Parts: sequence; C-alpha cells; structure tokens
Amino acid sequence: MAEMYGLTEEELYNMAYSNTQRKMPPPVKTIRSVCTYPQPEEDEDMEEIGLWTISNSNFLFGAASILYDSLLFELAEKLDDDLFIIPSSIHECRAVPVSMAKLQDVKNMHMEAGEMLNREEWLSDQIYIYSRKMRKLTIAKE
Repeated sequence: MAEMYGLTEEELYNMAYSNTQRKMPPPVKTIRSVCTYPQPEEDEDMEEIGLWTISNSNFLFGAASILYDSLLFELAEKLDDDLFIIPSSIHECRAVPVSMAKLQDVKNMHMEAGEMLNREEWLSDQIYIYSRKMRKLTIAKE
C-alpha cells in the first residue's frame, strides 16, 4: 500500500496512527461501565478497586489503543500511579494501578480470564507496566 501511494512505511504508520485515534477515539472506562452481564449487588464500585478498560469506541480490535501514550499518561495521572496493563484480548486491554495489586495477582487474574476467551482473540500472556514518570510501556517483571 505504501508503494501504491508513494509513501514510506513510517509515513503510512503515522497516517494510520492518527486516523485510528480520530475515527475510533479510545475511551477509558471503568470495567463496570462496559460489562454487559448482570452485576451482583455486593460488587464494589470498579473505579474504587481500580480496574479500567482501554479500547476504542467500537470495542473491536481496540487493544491497539495502548499505543497512544497520551491515553495511558492521562489515566496514570488521574490515578496518580503507574499502571499494570493487561492485554485481555485483541479487543481491549485492562489497566490496574500498581499500588492496588501485586503482579502475581494480576497475572493470575489474566490467565483465569483467558481460559474463558476464544484463543483466536487472546493477545498475550504478558503483563505490561506503564511508567508515568518515564511515559514508557514495558513488560512487567518480578
């Protein structure tokens, strides 16, 4: 496609990057606000326990939204914390403030959720960490 339009790979990437954000803006919402199944009455407010969903406005192939540094930075600033980023599926990622969870617990939650997911929609076994100070996403390590 780049050759057909006389563009470099970098130019094509930059166009896709800006067009995707413009055409499918990435909302960041509490997990409760995007759940389509009934919630038990005793559930805590998901914002209080710090589980956030990152996707695009269509919730289709929205996991790529974690590539938008400003989105992760704004959420990390709002929560005043670094973030564990959980690639839930090709459609969404989840974010948890680092101060609210242990890495092993996040990994366990991710693997349990993955057991219910169609393997073709599974994105990664890795958990990532977003450092708001460095504005960088890296693989989380013990």
